[in-house]
Order: sequence, then structure tokens, then C-alpha cells
Amino acid sequence: MDRFFDPAARAEGRAAALAAFPQAEGRTTILFAPTFRGDPRAAYYDVDRLDLTALHALAVQKDAVVIFKMHPFVREPVPIPEALTDRLIDGTTAPIDVNDLLFVVDLLITDYSSIVFEFSTLGRPMLFFAYDLDEYIAERDFYVPFEAFVPGRIVRKMDALLEAIALWEGAPVRAAL
Repeated sequence: MDRFFDPAARAEGRAAALAAFPQAEGRTTILFAPTFRGDPRAAYYDVDRLDLTALHALAVQKDAVVIFKMHPFVREPVPIPEALTDRLIDGTTAPIDVNDLLFVVDLLITDYSSIVFEFSTLGRPMLFFAYDLDEYIAERDFYVPFEAFVPGRIVRKMDALLEAIALWEGAPVRAAL
């Protein structure tokens, strides 16, 4: 956590993130970083829940890029059609620490991932795409009620996620940290 409170480390992390994802330079950057589903040995994320075409259209409208950084247990890449890769980027296997990536992120979309703790130190907005919240509670549960804990809006459907992103009034993080 020290890097989040050290201006030099933050600047170094930001530079590393922009080197790994130059498409983020000067654009609104949205990070989609969910946790895995299933057993760690056969972990997955239900990408069929995502409307990549609609998300791409929204990214174009907002002059944004969306970087997907799946949990390390998830082995399958995000199946982004070639026509959408100008705005939708599968950064899962990019050789960058996700904590460095956070320094260029304007909006975090996650679910039950612990990334919320690191990102919260930056004071930037988060959305929680919890399409399977009831199932997740039944299988894993939380120490405290999810709805009472998370620092952002919870959405359960892709349409609601797209609407929440569309209504978000964020601007790119351009200044040095």
C-alpha cells in the first residue's frame, strides 16, 4: 500500500501503466477488474454477460478506453472482436502490476474483488457489476453485507451498467499524481 501514498512511486506506476497501455493517454480510462467464478483450478468469468458492442459504442462516445484485467486464475482471454480493439483492451496478460495500472484509471468497474481497497485510496469512483450477487452470497458470502460496504453503485444487469457509465461525469486523470 505504500506506493499509493508515495508521490514518486505513484508517478512511476502511472508511467508504467501508460507504457503498457498508450491508448489510455489523454483518454478517460475505465478498468473492468472482476474476481473469478468457480473453483480456482477452473476459474472463469461469464463474459457472455457483457455487451461488448454497446460498451465499445459508449467508450467512443465518452472518448474512453476500457481495459479488462481479469483475475489471475481466469485463463481464458476476453473475446474482444478485432473491430472493437481500438477502445476495448484485454490487459489480463499485460506484464504490469494491477496496482500500477490503477494510477491511470478514472473509473473502476469490479464486483467482489479486493481491488476495491487499493483503488479506494485514490478517491475515484467505482461501479459494482454484481450480476450474480445472490449466488455469490450463497457460495462464498461476505464478512459484512455487500450492499452496506461497497463505495459505489451496485448494478446487476448490463443495461444498468451501461446507463451508470453513461451518466458518470468523470474526466481523465491527466495531472501528475
